[in-house]
Amino acid sequence: MPDELVKSIRRIGPKLRSIASNPDECICVLVDAAGNLAAFDGGLAITRRLAEGGWRSQLSFLEDFAGTNAVDLSLREREPFITFGSHHTVGILRDVTIIAHPLLSQDGELFGAIGLLVRAGEDRRDAQAVTAISAMMLELVLQVDMSKTHLSRLFAEQKAIANAMKDGMMVVNRAGAIEYMNSPAGRILKVDPEKSIGRKLADVLGFEPVIASIFETGSGYSDEEVRIKNEFADLHLIDTAVPIKDGAGRVLSVVNTSANSVLSPRSLKNSEAIRRTILSTALLANRP
Repeated sequence: MPDELVKSIRRIGPKLRSIASNPDECICVLVDAAGNLAAFDGGLAITRRLAEGGWRSQLSFLEDFAGTNAVDLSLREREPFITFGSHHTVGILRDVTIIAHPLLSQDGELFGAIGLLVRAGEDRRDAQAVTAISAMMLELVLQVDMSKTHLSRLFAEQKAIANAMKDGMMVVNRAGAIEYMNSPAGRILKVDPEKSIGRKLADVLGFEPVIASIFETGSGYSDEEVRIKNEFADLHLIDTAVPIKDGAGRVLSVVNTSANSVLSPRSLKNSEAIRRTILSTALLANRP
């Protein structure tokens, strides 16, 4: 069960319980795909009563352990369910109504379910609607969490590839600050990549960089000869700059790669192949 979902149920739970006429007799549960209780937020009265009847951490809502109940049904059928009173075959649930919704990712993977347990006799109409909305919110949290995980992995892969290539690579944002610099770029420019991140590229170089105009023109360049001369280095580079744009065509950042012009044609060809792979991935990741 993703940590973000567990954190979210503790924020959503009190709001979800507030729709009950007596929130102290209401409990919101988050259950993983295996039917085990992952987190809950509950009123003192109902929590104490359920605990006396065997409620515990890692409680299973599967039918084999908890009898017929909406949480188990929603996990098995991947549909919302309501069970109450005589539906429940386990004693501690006889005076409880359970409203449950499955939690699914965009590609249909089951992550668990959200359930609302209220005292029997409560009006279920508002509870059904709010539980459904809460499930939608949790699915959105799940999607964002999965996207963050995917982007983190993508960045780690790109970083590994970038550090393995002979070309120097930097990413510079609209403010002119360095967001990323690989190890070869640090060696070429004779600076520490880690210490350079967050600094203005103009400050690192000691003059306004060639790529600064790209943020206004929106046009990059490929394999141009660039001369960098400052107190630390006198360099003759083969330079490429690719603007990364949003849906409106505004340049968000520039991916800049450079190689010493003394590299052999074969080295340049190999570096260019790796560079094209990274730039293609970066452009794909920034598509709206």
